[in-house]
Amino acid sequence: MLELKENGELASPGAWVAPWRVGLGILQGVCLYWLYTAGQAKTTFATTSEWFSALVLLALFLPTLTIISLGHLSRKTFIAWIGVLLASLAGLAYYEQWRLMGALSLNGWGEAGADSVKYPSVLLGIFTAVVCFIAHALLSAAHFERKRIASYNAYFDAAWKLWVQLKFSYVFLGAFWLILYLGANLFLLIKVDFLHKAIQEAWFVIPVCLTALSFALHLTDVRPAIVNSIRNLLLVLLSWILPVAVLIIGGFLLTLPFTGLANLWATKRATAILLCAVAALIVLINTAFQNGAVAKQVPKLLRLAASGASALLLPLTVIAAYALGLRVNEYGWTTDRIIAACCVVVASGYALGYLWALATSTPWLANIAKVNIAGAFLVIGVIVSLFSPLLDPARLSVNHQLHRFESGAVSAANFDYAYLKFEGKRFGAAALNRLAADKNHPQANEIAKKIELVMVQKNNYDKNPQLAPTIVELTANLTAYPNGTVLPQSFLKQEWKGKTNSWELPDCFFKRESKCDVIALDINGDSVNELLVIDNKPHSSRGSVFQQKPDGSWFNLGSLTENPRLCDAQVAMLKRGEFGLKTPLNKDLELGGKRYAIRDPYAQTDNCP
Repeated sequence: MLELKENGELASPGAWVAPWRVGLGILQGVCLYWLYTAGQAKTTFATTSEWFSALVLLALFLPTLTIISLGHLSRKTFIAWIGVLLASLAGLAYYEQWRLMGALSLNGWGEAGADSVKYPSVLLGIFTAVVCFIAHALLSAAHFERKRIASYNAYFDAAWKLWVQLKFSYVFLGAFWLILYLGANLFLLIKVDFLHKAIQEAWFVIPVCLTALSFALHLTDVRPAIVNSIRNLLLVLLSWILPVAVLIIGGFLLTLPFTGLANLWATKRATAILLCAVAALIVLINTAFQNGAVAKQVPKLLRLAASGASALLLPLTVIAAYALGLRVNEYGWTTDRIIAACCVVVASGYALGYLWALATSTPWLANIAKVNIAGAFLVIGVIVSLFSPLLDPARLSVNHQLHRFESGAVSAANFDYAYLKFEGKRFGAAALNRLAADKNHPQANEIAKKIELVMVQKNNYDKNPQLAPTIVELTANLTAYPNGTVLPQSFLKQEWKGKTNSWELPDCFFKRESKCDVIALDINGDSVNELLVIDNKPHSSRGSVFQQKPDGSWFNLGSLTENPRLCDAQVAMLKRGEFGLKTPLNKDLELGGKRYAIRDPYAQTDNCP
């Protein structure tokens, strides 16, 4: 199956490959259509068998990987590769469904139901694509050079060729569908609607898409010169973004000693942003480095920028790790934090490796090649571990949350039982059952009450969780202005759960960890203060105004217009009392006893700095 030219380069696949590839595309389309119809009909197989998810994942990836492998791998290697893929993809999909068996919620958005179709998660699909891409590039390069570990140049060529193939195959697919839509509308002009109806039906769309995609993959595979030209153009264009990125990110790091880290931590997403910056720098460094053989042709500015970027990776990674550590120390491990920790591990490997390459490489950054090869294997290992029992984030986070509870780090009143239900999968459900069954615990009554209440929640974002803060907790959540303002006990005791439009109410009424600012002001001029409650978040959202009824109860009078939303500076002015109350410029429009206020057009919205 594998053929080489006389000069040692990999030859284009033979003519026999084309019908096989197109045939596989047709077969893939038929299989995916059958699985789609089973899922839509919620058949017993789709809703009860864990193997349904495995079949979906296999149908998505196995034919595509077979198509790009045909003609480039020997028969023995090809069979072994397909066998590994078959076992790995089926195993990962099956395990994902197994960890959901007995779970109280599938994904945090709703309770698990008996009729839920067992599709692979989007997260599994994305990371499977990443692993398959890297693994195929590693395998094809090693097989081409007949080595266990190939040269970096071979890996570079294989990875870029595959990336360009995939991207332009989807461009071809998009253009193909534009022509289909054009044809459908042309036929409609003469009152013939068969094509217009067909392109709206799954039986036509799915097989046609996969067939066209397989044909595009074949076309891009047999034109390697075109692929190389596109690759070189992309690398040159992207490499000139590197100096700008170094200037911006370097300036950010130099500014931190003067601004401090408090603003960074306040965003609650510092780790994610910093890791994105690390990933961007790694990609851009490699657009300048390429396969390592063009060092002498790289302009001096790009060489300096790549060297500077290599030095910036480590401080960015250290700050990201520290930010993550603060969150873990305060709230414990969660699924997202475990995934972030794995990303930090990968980023650390690249940061240390690139710094080593900067310090030791001759010629320029030559050792980046070794770091990239090791990094590729590290990424595969980390991703597979996260989606397997080895580093299952749900299992690890549930165990750690329970450890914090049992060690006394968090009390029974403040323990996050909702996390166990909505994020803990089967492990969280088992933990809740175990806590509820422990009648000998000193706080058994409190635990049972909290678990009973959390079971009422329909999803993790439910504004009626029946777990609203106590009066003491709510008082701690609310900071009243002007300073010295004492909030009425009737307001603190107000029952907000069960309200029809609870989604409009501030989070601090329902979540213990959410804070709000409360400004006392007389909205209607009756000498009795209303309360403006604003969620205490970066670039705060709209505020809600609450008014007291004659019977002492409070109701939501309305919200400040969300066009524009309040900025941090504007909230600060409210706290200092630097505001006025003005008569509306325009009267309200009344229709059938209902008023309609005139709001500024969106075009006049000012963005927060």
